[in-house]
Amino acid sequence: MPNHREQQISRSTRLAFNDVNDAYPAQSTPTASGSTTQYAAQLGARMILDGSSLGVQYDSGVGTLYGGEYQYVQFYNGTTAPAVGLPTAWAWDQASAAFESYIVTCDMNSALRTGRFAGFCLNAVTKGQYGWIQVSGKCTGLTGTLTAATPADGDMLIIASGSGLVDDPTQSGSPTYATLKAAIGTAIGAPTSAALCLILVRRMNEVV
Repeated sequence: MPNHREQQISRSTRLAFNDVNDAYPAQSTPTASGSTTQYAAQLGARMILDGSSLGVQYDSGVGTLYGGEYQYVQFYNGTTAPAVGLPTAWAWDQASAAFESYIVTCDMNSALRTGRFAGFCLNAVTKGQYGWIQVSGKCTGLTGTLTAATPADGDMLIIASGSGLVDDPTQSGSPTYATLKAAIGTAIGAPTSAALCLILVRRMNEVV
């Protein structure tokens, strides 16, 4: 996939996407009047990057990033703090301007929010601050206790409303609408409980 940006403005304060933790959008410098909107148009920026050395840049001490789509967002000051592999949702029911202001929440233990999956955290961004999430492609996600008796490569994965983490549901039978809206993609390799796993995440719930 060729590397490209989907906004004219694209500014990252750190070379590695998983090192970004901005107090203001793209670390705008406050003016004498206190305005911090110098790079406000960066908020919501999306970039599609491949996994080559010329593609997505990452800090290996934090985690490995892969080819896919990334978006610059604000993290809601909620209960759950961002961390590597945590799923996020568009925080409309917590912050009414979430879609317009690109605000995501890590408080995923809600049946409503599992259907508003936004992407995965890349690092431990401070609540209320700004950073990147991965919204599609080969992603790293954190599992809870898996439901499937024998998790396998290629299983459909969902966000569990109880734990707010990735789950591998029973793969047989007829899924409910609640399960379908919580589906995010398929497992790359057999996932295990309470661990970071690789997921092929489909493009969904895009806010542009």
